[in-house]
Amino acid sequence: MGETKTVTLTRDLTLTSTGGGGEALPQVEIPKQLGAVELVREIGKGGMGVVWLGRDNLLGRDVAVKFLLHAVASEDDPDFAQFLEGARAAAALRHKGLNTVLHADVISGVPFIVMEYVDGPTLGQVLQRTGALTLAATRVVMNAACEAVGVLHDAGIVHRDIKPANILLGQDGSIVLTDFGLACPRPRLSMGSRVEAVAGTPTYMAPEMFDKNVSARSDVYALGITMYELLIGTAPFEGTLEEVREAHRSTPVPVENLEPFEPSLAEVVGRATNKNPMFRLKTGSSMLVALEEAFAKCNPMVSNKARGESELAALTQRTLGRAGLVDGGSKATPQVTYYDRLNTLVQKRKESDGGEGIDLVERVLEEAKCWRCSSPLKGEPLTGRCPGCLLLVREAMRARSGGDAATTPVPTPGATPSSEPAAARVNEPPAKPGPNTTTAPATTPAGKGLRSKLRAAWRNFLGG
Repeated sequence: MGETKTVTLTRDLTLTSTGGGGEALPQVEIPKQLGAVELVREIGKGGMGVVWLGRDNLLGRDVAVKFLLHAVASEDDPDFAQFLEGARAAAALRHKGLNTVLHADVISGVPFIVMEYVDGPTLGQVLQRTGALTLAATRVVMNAACEAVGVLHDAGIVHRDIKPANILLGQDGSIVLTDFGLACPRPRLSMGSRVEAVAGTPTYMAPEMFDKNVSARSDVYALGITMYELLIGTAPFEGTLEEVREAHRSTPVPVENLEPFEPSLAEVVGRATNKNPMFRLKTGSSMLVALEEAFAKCNPMVSNKARGESELAALTQRTLGRAGLVDGGSKATPQVTYYDRLNTLVQKRKESDGGEGIDLVERVLEEAKCWRCSSPLKGEPLTGRCPGCLLLVREAMRARSGGDAATTPVPTPGATPSSEPAAARVNEPPAKPGPNTTTAPATTPAGKGLRSKLRAAWRNFLGG
């Protein structure tokens, strides 16, 4: 039998907008070869359709092909013209934070977009694993997202579906905003204009979008909801469609939950999620400026960008490792941090020596769990990070109410106990040897290992 030359796409008719364009078919059969692009496998599903991994045989590169099964029912659908208009506008943009649109077309009545393929998980997948991000990682993600959305707004384009599932984290450290299937051109500073149908993800939709009004400030609202979810771990409003819609219209976002991080951050999210678009931040660029001013007031030790970038890189690799594969087939490498590599080296030394190696890392000796993600911390380096959420181990062992980490001190190899105060021993002058006094050779401490020998050599040097 020959290789199958077609693939079948299945619609969820409960999610499909007919828009006056006729009845949608539950299944659509399309060719496996779309011009130079060959469809390889399905890699994701969403509220608007399905995403396939494709191979551009002409240029020799992977691409992502998104079929908008639920957004448009047919070429006669009024939303089809809007889809083409938005795709055309998005294809004209080039920015490191925007997923490049390479091609758009329609096949068997199904519109599709060919985009650059980003090899990495979505921010939504990372959140499912960690529950929340640190302040530093949140800063890096929000800076990149606001900058990318600002580029769209400057070009007069409204994204309409900003959410963690549409933010990609590349293995190269890139943060890319994707999914322009709902993007539509709008005046840059417009307070809102009508669209033919409600579109987007209700959890992140601004109140006016339920009334079919969209503007750049609708995207700002979605950015505010996204930032809340990054720091808290859950979106502010969940439930049925009616419950979520009513909450967006009448219930303020509980920004007071963000005040323990930094009151200025809570204020920015509050401005971004104001129910009245007139009082919101105007564009993604405006929100970027406001966020940078707020993050400047945070403790730089927990909010610096370099730290956030390293945390995101580790989370990306761990998320891919949990999925099982990286780069479409190679195993994910677990040694993604300094301490992971150090542990591996110690283990290899133990195996080669046939005995116990020297572990120079101070570790948690008692049973303890991270207060954020409940991951066990026993055996983890005190100067390392929680294996579940990458919070600093010393911070992870503190209760929410504060307090010092309850750790068991690790004795120094070769140290001798003494009942005298430390200050007394330090200030006591060394005894001068008499003429008939013989200096006894320094005894080697009972403890074994490199550190014990170094301490003994140092004492001999001082005594001599």
